[in-house]
Order: sequence, then C-alpha cells, then structure tokens
Amino acid sequence: MHLQEVPVGVSDLERFTPLIGADRIDQLRSLVSSSRDTFAGRTVWNVNSTATGGGVAEMLAALLPYARGAGVDTRWLVIKGDPAFYAITKRLHNGLHGVDTGPLGDAERDHYAEVTAANAEELLAQIRPGDVVLLHDPQTAGMVDAA
Repeated sequence: MHLQEVPVGVSDLERFTPLIGADRIDQLRSLVSSSRDTFAGRTVWNVNSTATGGGVAEMLAALLPYARGAGVDTRWLVIKGDPAFYAITKRLHNGLHGVDTGPLGDAERDHYAEVTAANAEELLAQIRPGDVVLLHDPQTAGMVDAA
C-alpha cells in the first residue's frame, strides 16, 4: 500500500486585489506573514481518499496552491484501500449523512482498522515532529489513533 502524493501548484493571492481591494490585500499579506512564521520549518499534510471528484478533493485542489504561494510547505496525500475498504467507508459516509446503514460487523471494523493502520504507518514515516496533519473524509478517520 502506498500513499499517493498529489502535486500541489503555486497560486498568488495578489490576484484577488481587484476583487477585494488594496486594504484587504494588505490585511491578507499580514495574515500570510504571520502564518508563514507559524508554519516555518513545518509541513502541513492534507490526507484524503481521492485526488479527483468529491468536495474535499475539489477544495484541496483549489486552496492548497494558495498556501504554497504564501510560503507554507503544504502537501497532499491520498490513502489507498481495496474495494471492500471503500464499501465500508461509503457506509460510514452515508451514516454520517443520516442514512440508516446499520452497524458494522466485526470483520468490517477489523478490515477498516487494518487498512487505516497501514496508511497511518506510511504517513508516520514521512512526518516530522512539529508537522501538522489534517485528515479529511471518513475514510481517513481511523488514522487518528496512530499519533
């Protein structure tokens, strides 16, 4: 199992000057400077379940380049799983949205735990003390205990 790193481009916040005006861009520059100092020497890892499709992937693709453009080392990783794992996490996702999917059985819970543990182990090999990890999607929730 290998985490997939999604390339993150670089975007410049200055492009918003015509939309929000010079005063707000100055405020934004100040926030960016503070954020850059806060995250200096750290990597911000974003971990989700897909590089394309779905709301999280769309938001990460649109927003992470601005963090990079602001000088924050921002990375995007996609977890790996088999079809059974994704069937289980689809049930979790639907359950979170109010669909009665019933409880997971022991075998399903065990499989979910195995897959998320393998992904977490690979992630832990890449992160350093002080790094920030953001887990998106129900598929990644099982990785929380790895820290």
